[in-house]
Amino acid sequence: MPSTTATTKGPDALLLGAAKSGDATEIRTLLLGGGSVLAKEAKTGRSALSFAAAAGALEAVKVLLEHGAAVDAEDKEKRTALSFAASGEVATELIRSGASVEAKDNRGFTPLLRAANNGHVDVVEALLEHGADLNAEKNAIGRALENAAMGGHAAVVTKLFESGVTPTMEAVMQAAQRGHSDVVFMMIDGGIDVNARNKNSSGGFSALHQASYFGHLELVRELIRRGADVNMSDVWGSSALAKAASNRDAEVVKELIQSGAVVDAKDADGKTPLTIAATAYPFTHDVLAALIEHGADADCYANDGKTPVVFAAEEGPAESVEGILRLVAFDPSE
Repeated sequence: MPSTTATTKGPDALLLGAAKSGDATEIRTLLLGGGSVLAKEAKTGRSALSFAAAAGALEAVKVLLEHGAAVDAEDKEKRTALSFAASGEVATELIRSGASVEAKDNRGFTPLLRAANNGHVDVVEALLEHGADLNAEKNAIGRALENAAMGGHAAVVTKLFESGVTPTMEAVMQAAQRGHSDVVFMMIDGGIDVNARNKNSSGGFSALHQASYFGHLELVRELIRRGADVNMSDVWGSSALAKAASNRDAEVVKELIQSGAVVDAKDADGKTPLTIAATAYPFTHDVLAALIEHGADADCYANDGKTPVVFAAEEGPAESVEGILRLVAFDPSE
């Protein structure tokens, strides 16, 4: 009976190494020489089959299965070989050998969610052909569409659309956060309003809020070109400009202002983008300068009666107070 001990010594270590490189001939030789097809890597608990699957090595996968590899053996994160499959033909071989298409790991990933997240469109296709459930499978990121959007995998998104999946605001948020413009606009072209807010998030962000907060200038520009409202607020009354200010991104701040953003727009607490920038860490002179040079009022009161300078003194970096005062006092005509 082959050993199931998690070891990386001797023939087993060589076998795992051969599986990582997808060398079917070497795998066969090592198995005939005493290597255990059930051996696992000590650190991760991964099997040779999972390594061969990750290498997209069909022949290596076949050799291991022929020698009795456990098709649904789990590593320490409960991931199976099918979760690592890097090609559709490998996924198909594993499924035909009995691999579960619904196996879920410790992070909530099924093989379909993992393939979508990794951008393996042929694996996604194989899983769907063999019964993977698009609607039932969901992890902390979302369903397959949101996982694909997170990685910016446009080909997977296209395949999912072809399979009947419809665009979601959650997918827009995942893509916008990471600057995946093509995926954002696939969702918008598929029916998501450019000014829609994410109702499944406590903040109610729009795509422009998300792109502004995470500093994706080109995406911000294209969203505005397509009609995004630069002055729309989230549920806390915070504008895209305030989000760019909190992220200390001077270029996005300038772009929004030049596109019509109200410089002194107040949130629910009466704070303006200048107040937000003044209390953001670390200190960024360029953001304060961009706001003040475009007319931000350093004496604008929040609901509690405090001005940006007071907020800066109480909550912001030490340089913010001096930075604001110097910018307000500076006369470019002199």
